[in-house]
Amino acid sequence: MQSLIKISDAAVIAVHAIDYMIKKNASVYIASNMAKELQVSYNHLSKILQLLVKHGYLQTMRGPAGGYIITKKGENARIKDIITLLDGDFEKNICFMNTKICSRHSCVLKDFLLRTLDDFKKTVNTKIKDF
Repeated sequence: MQSLIKISDAAVIAVHAIDYMIKKNASVYIASNMAKELQVSYNHLSKILQLLVKHGYLQTMRGPAGGYIITKKGENARIKDIITLLDGDFEKNICFMNTKICSRHSCVLKDFLLRTLDDFKKTVNTKIKDF
């Protein structure tokens, strides 16, 4: 069965990284430690963290005690903000039949799929810190 909404591994890692920083509540985060704790590739995480820096969700701190610092923008990020940053607009597929829009007017699954998509939209509009 195919997915209704496609979210990349990078987007999932980015959301988890922001969530990790919010919940850990440290002053500085070291990428290698985060990679171990999140159980993700250090190289992949580093690229994602740099993108989050570029867009103002994080800042870097140089020096021996350096690492990443979460910004106010990062602390108030919605799940949707992070997913959209990495993946662009959500690919919405409301049909299990490999079509973008169900061509059958009386599809037995249509209402279920639309409700599921609405629930997803509500969830991703929530700030990460509110979970």
